[in-house]
Amino acid sequence: MKIDTHKHRKGQALVEAAFVLFIVVLFTFAITEFGRAMYIKNMLNNAARAGARQAVVTGSLPVSQPLFTFSNTRPADPVLAKIYDGLMYVKKDTVTASVSCVGCAGSYAAAGDTISVIVTAPFDPVIRLFNDPVNHPKLVITDKLVGQASMRYE
Repeated sequence: MKIDTHKHRKGQALVEAAFVLFIVVLFTFAITEFGRAMYIKNMLNNAARAGARQAVVTGSLPVSQPLFTFSNTRPADPVLAKIYDGLMYVKKDTVTASVSCVGCAGSYAAAGDTISVIVTAPFDPVIRLFNDPVNHPKLVITDKLVGQASMRYE
């Protein structure tokens, strides 16, 4: 008597395919989100670098400028305008920038002082798997990306 062993395995391939497909889709989303975060971080670094360069070639830069939150209009200040021009693919009204002078003695930056620019933007992943502060308070991922640059004032 022949026993049909394949009759009991009808759903095995479907279950295996579901497991494999879930892992493939999960890795695809993870790689995409990581790439998007790295792109935004690189964009913030480039915007901070452009702002720092504009700050060091500006004739008179005040030592301390408060934390600036961008709006959807280009700012009049040349340093902040350079940073604004470097921001692409993010909502500009959520981005903040800080321009400061490290080691400055007077009220304006002098030759040899270091100008530091920090640009911060929020990062909102498409899928939040572990970012639940109520159920997983130790697994909360920071949702801000920071770009920074420093240059000597000449």
